[in-house]
Order: sequence, then structure tokens, then C-alpha cells
Amino acid sequence: MKIACSSWTFDIPIKAGKLSLVGFIEEAGRIPGLEAVELLDRHFTSTDDAYLDSLRAAAEKSGLKVAAVAICASYGFGDEAARRSGLEHVKRFARACKRLDAPCARVTTGLYRKPDADYEAQKAWVLDSLKAATKIAAELDLLFALENHDSVCKTADEVLWLVNSVGSRHFGACPDPSNFAPPSDPNADKELIYAGAEKLAPKSYHAHAKFTTFADNGEDNYLDYRRLMAIYRNAGYERYQSIEYRCEDPFTGARKAVGLLAKHIGGMRAAGERLLLLTVKGGVKVLT
Repeated sequence: MKIACSSWTFDIPIKAGKLSLVGFIEEAGRIPGLEAVELLDRHFTSTDDAYLDSLRAAAEKSGLKVAAVAICASYGFGDEAARRSGLEHVKRFARACKRLDAPCARVTTGLYRKPDADYEAQKAWVLDSLKAATKIAAELDLLFALENHDSVCKTADEVLWLVNSVGSRHFGACPDPSNFAPPSDPNADKELIYAGAEKLAPKSYHAHAKFTTFADNGEDNYLDYRRLMAIYRNAGYERYQSIEYRCEDPFTGARKAVGLLAKHIGGMRAAGERLLLLTVKGGVKVLT
């Protein structure tokens, strides 16, 4: 697995006008162990070629890849014009994704379940829209990864249903395990975090690693990242883990998050290499 950082981590200084998207990329390039960035659509000031080329140049100069562009669009509307508007937004940023040489775009379903709409109807609108969006991905040879982010189709089973129903190699999942049992919910069942990750990891093209606060030993106070990284590894997931950590001091938080992920990803890699070495020395052929 590889480590990226979402510009959402730096949302506070970006929204305050204290940091540009280029500035975020440059700051990310100073974080040891970070390999890529994920760029959130609302942080772009333009999608013209000159601006996109400046972002790509900043990433290359910083020794980073652009892992993904995070695109936010809502499809849970009965109004067909509103759904078309969402698709136009996706098309615009999918082209930006291609220009940035990012392999993947993170996509969403729609922020809110509407009390005045039948939920099954909302799900059908979302599915139809995602099928249309995936045609855009196929035309550009991109991967779209659906996050369990919005209240329409937020459970792991619902995300799997959408992935399987779209039925395209260009469309997979982007699990954010913390969204299955957010720390803001005192009654949340934390086992849903790990069960959801197990369900989505085999279908995933991208993943979010959200951090809350850090303990004295450097571990996250809410999520067991050793357990989570083992789930992804056992599923054969080798793509990006993209850090999200929205706080007043993202500069320090991002570094702590990268260090924690690197420890658990690197520890598993080292353990696998030791096991492989032992099996070779012992003359036993074992798949590791």
C-alpha cells in the first residue's frame, strides 16, 4: 500500500485563504514517507489547462503523484436537471483528473436522504446517475471510486450493491471506515468500521484513512490502524491510503498520520518478507 494525503486535511487554512492548492502540494512534499496527494474539487480555483498544469508541475517538483481527485456531486434528486448538473460537474473534474495524470477519482452519491422522497426512488436515481458517470470514466480510461460518505447508500452493503449494479471495471469503492461508525455518534458500533472495511476492500480502487486525535504512543485514539491495514492487506489491496485529518494544526497532524500508517504498512511488509525468507531457507514453498 501507498500513502497519500487529501487536501481536505488542510481545509481550514485553504478556506481561510492562507494556503493555496499549490501551497498544499508543496507542504505535502516536505512530509517524510508521503507519496501522493488527493485534491478536493472545492479547493480548485480553476479547471483550465494552465492551472491544472501548475498543479501537476508542483507535484512533480515535490516528488509526489496525484493519487486522486475527490469529486462531490449529489444524485438523490427527483429533478432530472439537478442530476444532470451533478454529472456535468463530474465530467469537468474527471477531465481535470486525466490532465493531472491521476488514475482515480473519488465520487459520492448525495448528501441527504430526503424525508419527502421515497428512499428506494433515491437509490434508483443514484444508480442511474452513477452508471452515466461511469461512462465518463470509461471514455477517459479512469477509475471511479465511490466513498461511503453521504447518507444515500452509506452502508457497506449499499455501496457493494451500487458497485455490483454498475458492473464496470471502471467503478469500484473508496472505503472510509470511520464513516460506518463516526466518533461523533456515542452509540456507534465500532465493529461496523472493521466489518465494512472487510466488505469493501476487495472492491476498492482508493481508500480514506481518517484520523481523530493521537495517543501518547502515536496511535489514533479512535481507530485501530494496525487492524485496518491488516484487513486491506489480506484483501490484496495495494493502492493508496489517503489521509484525512481536519484540525487547526494540519501540518503536525499530517506528519503524525503518515508516520502511523507507514509503521503499520511497513511492519506488515517487513513481516511478510521475513516469512518469505524463512520459507525459502527451510526449503518449503509457501504462498505469502
